[in-house]
Amino acid sequence: MAVEKIKISKVKLKIVSALFNLLKTNSFNKIKISQIIEVADVSRPSYYRNFSDKISIINYFIKNIYNWKVVSKLINNNLNINFDEVGFTKFYEISLQISLEFKEYFLILDKNNFSGLIVDLTTESGFYAIGNMSNNSIDKYLINYLTGFFCNIRMQWLKNGAKESIHDMAVFLTNVLKDNVIKKLEKYQSCNNINEDRKSVV
Repeated sequence: MAVEKIKISKVKLKIVSALFNLLKTNSFNKIKISQIIEVADVSRPSYYRNFSDKISIINYFIKNIYNWKVVSKLINNNLNINFDEVGFTKFYEISLQISLEFKEYFLILDKNNFSGLIVDLTTESGFYAIGNMSNNSIDKYLINYLTGFFCNIRMQWLKNGAKESIHDMAVFLTNVLKDNVIKKLEKYQSCNNINEDRKSVV
């Protein structure tokens, strides 16, 4: 499915970039909003029109920059991901490719103890992608397992210098899952929600 290029707010992008630049040399708790505003070169009203606090900047990076880069690549490559061995391998390849593009950001978040937040936000995306799983189904815990598993392996891979190829890592991740989780998830068919036409993120 062809979609328009996802539009990321330039102001928000500047603010995200400013926060991560500051995190290179400062701990998250010590960074002030005034510093972010100065580095981003935006006005205070402009900052508060876009973000309520520092955590919301990190949320935006994970949910609206990283996540939708993954989604747009899936859509633009016409990949209808199914919950099977081939589908998981394709999904992991794309997710790891985008993760590598943001390697520095992920390592900064890990250094500042935000790995748990990354898992939580990734889990939200997992439930959205599946879509047709009942919240009353015991299988819902598989999503928590999948996202925690992926996020932890990805972080170690990035911290180790991403020495293994993206394809080899994707196959490794899939092989770990295929004998139990994938067979359970196959009944939910394809990630239909991934292919929704998300034209812009504001």
